[in-house]
Amino acid sequence: MSQAQNGRLTIAVVRPYLTLAKGGAERHALELVRGLVGLGHAVHVFAYRWDQPREPGVTYHAVWMLRKPAWLRVLTFHWSLRRRLDLSAYDAVLGMTPFYPQTVFWLGDGLYAVWARVAWPHALVRRLMCLKRAVMTANLWFERKILSSPTTHFIANSKLVQRQAMALYGVPEERIAVVYPGIDTGRYYPGVRRQWRAAVRRRLGIGDRDVVLLFASNNFKRKGLDRLIRALSALSRPVRLLVVGSGRPARFRRLARRLAVADKIVFTGPADRMEEYYGACDALILPTRYDPCAAVCLEALACGLPVVTTDFNGAAEWIRHGIDGRVLACRTLEKDLADSLRELTDPACLSGMPVVSAERVRELSVENQVRRIAGVLADVAARRARGPSIRVSRPAPDLLINDDFSWLLERHGLWSFSALMEARGAREISYNRQKRIGRLVLEGDPPRVFFLKRHRVRSSWRERVKLWLDRSHEPDGLKEWANFLAFHRRGLPVATPVAAGKRALSGGVQESFLLTAGLEGYQPLDSYISETWRPSPARPTLAREKRRLLRAAAELARAMHESGFNHRDFYLCHVFVKPARDRGFDLRLIDLQRAGYRKARRRRWWVKDLAQLHYSSLGLPVSDRERLRFYAFYAAQRFDRKERRRILRRVAVKARSIARHDAAQVKRKRAVVPADHFELPSR
Repeated sequence: MSQAQNGRLTIAVVRPYLTLAKGGAERHALELVRGLVGLGHAVHVFAYRWDQPREPGVTYHAVWMLRKPAWLRVLTFHWSLRRRLDLSAYDAVLGMTPFYPQTVFWLGDGLYAVWARVAWPHALVRRLMCLKRAVMTANLWFERKILSSPTTHFIANSKLVQRQAMALYGVPEERIAVVYPGIDTGRYYPGVRRQWRAAVRRRLGIGDRDVVLLFASNNFKRKGLDRLIRALSALSRPVRLLVVGSGRPARFRRLARRLAVADKIVFTGPADRMEEYYGACDALILPTRYDPCAAVCLEALACGLPVVTTDFNGAAEWIRHGIDGRVLACRTLEKDLADSLRELTDPACLSGMPVVSAERVRELSVENQVRRIAGVLADVAARRARGPSIRVSRPAPDLLINDDFSWLLERHGLWSFSALMEARGAREISYNRQKRIGRLVLEGDPPRVFFLKRHRVRSSWRERVKLWLDRSHEPDGLKEWANFLAFHRRGLPVATPVAAGKRALSGGVQESFLLTAGLEGYQPLDSYISETWRPSPARPTLAREKRRLLRAAAELARAMHESGFNHRDFYLCHVFVKPARDRGFDLRLIDLQRAGYRKARRRRWWVKDLAQLHYSSLGLPVSDRERLRFYAFYAAQRFDRKERRRILRRVAVKARSIARHDAAQVKRKRAVVPADHFELPSR
């Protein structure tokens, strides 16, 4: 990570187009880039096209993509970006378009899952439309991947979007910062009414005393222009409606003619100076079907206009119903919109609103918004810098040491492979034919506890030839060491690795070890459940504690799987737990010897992990209802009901298979390990 001194960050901003010719989102991205440069940050832009001349102080990286069809444009941009963008080279990567993975994702475009449900309420129709519109399917897939990631942070432009991300994808609230859109307070202020009202009305042929309503959008259908035209037809008072934007007006002109209100509507087309129209009108009407946070509503409030919009618009959070405007429920919109228009066409109803509205949104300046976003990026960068990073040194060819513990091992004479492998002070906990585990206490103030896992394998001639041909193969101790480091890099909670080593002896004997720091204050999850989940003595807080622990365990399993890992020994005894101060639970994973990483995250490996967890919970005071709750937390709206049932059936079948295997193992006579199996030959 390249975090600079004095709070200066190296930030990557990803947006396919960074040009004012495209629309409001691109303008917002460009203003954000300018603001971040103005704050002294080093900004790198990854885009397909940007305005010329280039913004000064910005480094541009061209990302190739196909322009058509739309779904292929999304996929090729993602594919090219993965080849160009290295997340580790930047303190923070702000994604303003869907791609995976990333560190901070801007939810300013809202959620595709919400818009799909609004546009096509019926599930079957929704699926058919997603098949027809492949770009929607691609965006939904990326959205599910991004919001299910356990390491990505988010910036929502309203509390509405924050609540939707939490409800649909189970994103924790602390990973979603709310930063409202910034508005140019130098352009949008109450004085625009005195400055532009008479001139614009005269240009459009509108009288000074006429009541003029404003509708502004580039997407007439989604923003509800058809709803507004129908409500307009129910008005008996004279009123004019200005429709500003680059949407396609033909369909709506036909609707207006059919409802006999065409003479009341003026389509102006796109406008570069929206403040002129805010100054000319008496109120803004935006009956949107879904809008994460419509900037036009905030701009209108800053100009002193009352605003009427729906509760599916994040900007409604700035409107006090009946004071600054009206917030209408989508369920009763047809009736309420007509009633609101009747009130707003009464001149007496408009008095008293403008100054109050303008004062309330004055803090939403572009400068304040950029500072808040920069603060979120700095906070995420600081968390990543404080995150688990292990510096490894190699004092000998057969030894690896975590630098944080090198002084302690050197002080106790454990500075070589032989010293650690032959450490006699380790109290043996368990062993099998090839592995011994011991608890090692190093004296100090306070004493430090470690766990030493020692492996000794005698290979056959066939295995020796295979190892000689496959130079990448590592013995068990080094393999688990690499897994611990990989889990740490992904931010997954595991025990801290301290040292590891390997050596080859005569006769095909290969030795390796792994030393990990003890988890003081933790206990195995199966022991914790057995001790604390018993029904007596009854505790009134037990139900809430169970729910929090189930959620914590499910989020740990989900984070591990979404990061590409599977444990392969995911039993409750390999998950350690400690109650946290905030009534939560701190969980840590151990025994990563068989853990694997797979770029193609196949669900069969997830099913195996879940089945092992399920099997190890049998015989404990865990009810079937609580197991189902765990799976509900794990799924977190990522799978539909049919897919969840399929996974549960596969987990149950695999758990029964594990039970049969264990029963066969118990019946089978186990071999006795010779006492001198770990005696080392003299050197």
